[in-house]
Amino acid sequence: MFNEILTVSEANRVAKNILEKNSPNMIAVEGELSNITYHVSGHLYFTVKDSRANLKAVVFSYKSKGVDSSLKHGDSVRLYGRLTIYEASGQYQILCNFIEKKKDHGDLYKKYLALKEKLSEKGYFDSKFKKEIVPSLNVGVVTSEKGAVIRDIVSTAISRSKGVNIFLYPAQVQGDSVEDIIKGIEFFNSFDSVDIIIIGRGGGSFEDLNLFNSESLAEAIFESKKPIISAVGHETDYVISDFVADARAATPTQAAVIAVLNEKEIINNLNSRFNLLNRNLLFCVESNFTKLASKESVMHSSMQNLLKDVSRSLDNRVSSYTFKNFPDRVESNFIAVDDRLKDLNSKISAKLENLKSSFLPKVNLVNCLNPLDILSRGYSLTFLKGSNISSMKQIEINDEIETRLTDGVVRSKVIAKK
Repeated sequence: MFNEILTVSEANRVAKNILEKNSPNMIAVEGELSNITYHVSGHLYFTVKDSRANLKAVVFSYKSKGVDSSLKHGDSVRLYGRLTIYEASGQYQILCNFIEKKKDHGDLYKKYLALKEKLSEKGYFDSKFKKEIVPSLNVGVVTSEKGAVIRDIVSTAISRSKGVNIFLYPAQVQGDSVEDIIKGIEFFNSFDSVDIIIIGRGGGSFEDLNLFNSESLAEAIFESKKPIISAVGHETDYVISDFVADARAATPTQAAVIAVLNEKEIINNLNSRFNLLNRNLLFCVESNFTKLASKESVMHSSMQNLLKDVSRSLDNRVSSYTFKNFPDRVESNFIAVDDRLKDLNSKISAKLENLKSSFLPKVNLVNCLNPLDILSRGYSLTFLKGSNISSMKQIEINDEIETRLTDGVVRSKVIAKK
């Protein structure tokens, strides 16, 4: 039997003492920087790695002031410090006294920059090749089925439109194999029910996100017939897929906002268009009424002037004719005047009919667009404090509501919701 049983804390302390006792007080470690985090306490946390292993590292606040502020993911560095174990988590790490930045980038970051330059020269990032993203209700998502990414996308999409359809292609989004993501893109390109594709994963270190720095994935995105949104990591993370995709989203939530139609925006837009159309039609009607009244006034004035001219002409002719021919001349002129009046009345009637024919369809259109017209067809409108109710979520038990019918208003109180 064991002479002594240790607690977890005691076991970690033993391991720490053994490591520190058997390690040099100061060692130098070379590797590539990754996953740098500046804590609010002033401490600096990061990982240093090579092709086969990772080592956690920390620089305490009282030493971090001397650290090069330009350090970033992928930098090659040399660390000077001592090995230890953080007792609370049992994490093996190096406590750094000094960080020396080497002139060349880390191998992984150099490969990233080389591929980025290569694809840029081939035109993969050119805006002229970007496909237009028209918000839709049918969106395909290539990501892990268990991660927070798909949950964020689904919840955001449903909040924008209850009729949205989200199709998931489960894919491995961490590791070395990018085949799952490529197959997901190919699948949705052949799936007619999807209009937009989102590829993505949550945040992580530079090497965690490196799967999206694949040349074969970049080619699949570039050759896709459907627009693709890249939503990888956090806002400060940039991968190759971000540059090739038709749009880059800083978060999965933003990707859903870009891809999914917003029902409220559509309704507000339609209401704005209706109001504009209504104002234009009313202006057109008022303008035509004004023109009609003006033309009627001009016609009336012209008719009065014509009658005066005819009367003067008749007086002149009567005075110039001999008394013997006077009755015949008078009758002849009356007939001419009567014919002129009939012709003038006929023209006025025809002009008025033409104006009415062009005006009545516009009045009918205004009546058809009147939202209250639906009341005459058996429908009703329900309001809460003057606002139209379109969903059960807008009302609560005991709310007083108004229901507008074609011949009046009914006021009622909500006693139940089903």
